[in-house]
Amino acid sequence: NLDILTGNQPRMRIFSNGNISIASTVNDGYRLSITGTLRVTDHTYVEKNLVFQNNTQGIQILDGNTTGAYTSVLIGRNNGSTGGRGIKIGNNNSSNATKIWQYAIGEGNNLSTAPGDAVTLGSYNTITTEDTDQFIIGFGNTINFLGGSTSRGQFIIGANNSVLHKYSSVMGNNQQTTADNQLIIADGNANTTTGGYRQVFFGSGPRSTLSDGLGAPVTINASGGNGTDKAGGYLKLAAGKSTGVATPPDVIFATGTAVASGTALQTLTDRWYIKGGTGYLSNNATPTSLLDVAAAAGYSQLRLRTSYTPTSTADANGNIGDIAWDGNYLYIKTAAGWRRTALSDF
Repeated sequence: NLDILTGNQPRMRIFSNGNISIASTVNDGYRLSITGTLRVTDHTYVEKNLVFQNNTQGIQILDGNTTGAYTSVLIGRNNGSTGGRGIKIGNNNSSNATKIWQYAIGEGNNLSTAPGDAVTLGSYNTITTEDTDQFIIGFGNTINFLGGSTSRGQFIIGANNSVLHKYSSVMGNNQQTTADNQLIIADGNANTTTGGYRQVFFGSGPRSTLSDGLGAPVTINASGGNGTDKAGGYLKLAAGKSTGVATPPDVIFATGTAVASGTALQTLTDRWYIKGGTGYLSNNATPTSLLDVAAAAGYSQLRLRTSYTPTSTADANGNIGDIAWDGNYLYIKTAAGWRRTALSDF
């Protein structure tokens, strides 16, 4: 072995097998072993693997800048400049050196005109809006709308989506926003019978994997007010929008039908329709009036359970068109007051 000493103390040892130890006289089996810290002021090239070996700690890449200045991290190829206190991991990712806290992980993500606090995870995603706190997870997505608003936190999760309006986000595939304030959860449908998310479940889902689980009840709520005497938001249920002269779709309410005892899920049966185009409400699919009711038996179609007897034609109760009944008469409220017709046995 060959020792190199200063002050009569061994500082480096070259072993007979060619291994070198710095600040140690122990041959631990590595070509170069350094006990202590190592400072490199320029590039370090590693042509094979970089291995972190420690049985008690995780992998740590620490910023040792003593001036307190923030630094950026680049891992990969063609990731541009290091400015902006960001992180780029992968290949061909771009960022804006004048913005801070931009993060791009993957391939070909573009944050060159994005704001600070922008994140892309995936490949070939682009954020161009100037508003803050945007993020994308997926492939081939774009967030691009006129900035300078109070909008923030727009996001995309999925593939080939575009958020083109403020206060909007997308989860799914092959979607684009059409107006402000949209949350889209959908999968594109290329004019076939197989695309799109055709059933959406909340609560405990269509069938919980928990043994003997009951379906969780669900209440759909619109927005609540916040503050003194602040109104909540109304709840609108809307069918999809057709284009041009295509038939407007219906709103359909369906419930299950009981079957034999067992574990099979019941089949849904359509019960009530609000017809697209006319707004007719009916329990059959082809109504001809605003309220159209059909039953297997004519005596069980429409039922007014509570009787009422107007005191006279001038009785102020009720509104024009109201119908009432008692044991002797059938009444209807007209513009001139209540009118009646006698009931008789037959």
